[in-house]
Amino acid sequence: MNPLAVPLRPYSDVWWSLTTEAQFYVVLPLLGILGRSTAGRRLGIAVVLVWAACYVAFLRGVLGPLGALRA
Repeated sequence: MNPLAVPLRPYSDVWWSLTTEAQFYVVLPLLGILGRSTAGRRLGIAVVLVWAACYVAFLRGVLGPLGALRA
């Protein structure tokens, strides 16, 4: 647990959804913008592939929770 994090009970239990919501509302408009051109679609696919690779690395324990490489 992060020593600087202070639990704000009962509010801290649902704060995870705010980050998910923020990511959704940032990514959703970008999908429309990127989908308009071939270069945009290629960029969008590249971003998704990089995200997927990072996600798999996180699940395998290569990346830590904050994206730091483990020794």
